Amino acid sequence: MDVVGEALPAIISAVRTYGDTVLTAGEQAAASGTVSLGRRLLQKLFGGAPKPVVFEDAVANLAAAPESDDAVAALRLQIGNVLARHPELRDEIAAMLPHQTGNTVSGDGSANAGRDQNISASGGTAVGVLNIHPSSPDPTTR
Repeated sequence: MDVVGEALPAIISAVRTYGDTVLTAGEQAAASGTVSLGRRLLQKLFGGAPKPVVFEDAVANLAAAPESDDAVAALRLQIGNVLARHPELRDEIAAMLPHQTGNTVSGDGSANAGRDQNISASGGTAVGVLNIHPSSPDPTTR
């Protein structure tokens, strides 16, 4: 599981909503589930950061330039650094993330296939991922 990749969209939403106060902001009733999750994830990560000022700077940079790919990459790097140093925190963050249980199809011309392969297509572009699990039944033994 790519914990950083799965947590990042919620974290970015929280920073874009709260700005650089996201690390100290309390729960707001109006915040969406994604924004609220992102705020909680960031606050947990910030508490585990070995150099909180560097982590705080990465959040502040994204808050100052919410559409900046560089600011997103810098924050992603800091999150990865924290999780690499604290495997137990990685497990806690992973447990906080919602687990996908179904397929989502949206947009004009979209298609989605699930189980061992996830394929999304829209507008003539298809992106696919083949997930092979050792516990999956071998189709040649049926």
